[in-house]
Amino acid sequence: PIVMIRVEAALRAKHLHEELRSRYDFLRDTVYTDELTGLRNRRFLLERLQEEVEKAHRYDYPVSCVVLDVDELVADDDELGPVSMDDLMAEIAMTLRNYSRTYDVLARYDGTLFAAILPHAPLEDAIGYSDKILSEVESTTYCDPSFPTHARLSVGIVTCQNGSAHAADFVLGEAMRGLLQAK
Repeated sequence: PIVMIRVEAALRAKHLHEELRSRYDFLRDTVYTDELTGLRNRRFLLERLQEEVEKAHRYDYPVSCVVLDVDELVADDDELGPVSMDDLMAEIAMTLRNYSRTYDVLARYDGTLFAAILPHAPLEDAIGYSDKILSEVESTTYCDPSFPTHARLSVGIVTCQNGSAHAADFVLGEAMRGLLQAK
């Protein structure tokens, strides 16, 4: 009987631990996730960018940061106007997911601003990635049946390698500078 009591107590403790862990994971996930797009948010982006920059410096591989911003919405029908911005943000997030690798970090930074961290991606690969995203977004008609819309994006790209950056703020700032120049 004593062994049975100890086994039952151990099973209860294990079950309680698993339940608490799943609740913690859920809470942690909502802290790092943008509700509208399902992508990660600014907080997660900054933390992971710092990690990736440090790893890139330590292991001597490139890491790129791509920042995209919605410049313009063009309604195909002037009377109806463009699709809602929320719908457009969700569609762009889906496009980013479709063209990204599983270990890329995608985030909605703020408003209409998106960012992608591309570990092990030299500048040429980051440019190719952003060209695919720009091409896909600009050639797609985002369509609520009543509001066909085209969108235009601007992009800023920065790649650090060989210890060229030690802080996420610096990398993100350079990508934002590139974005402003693109606009």
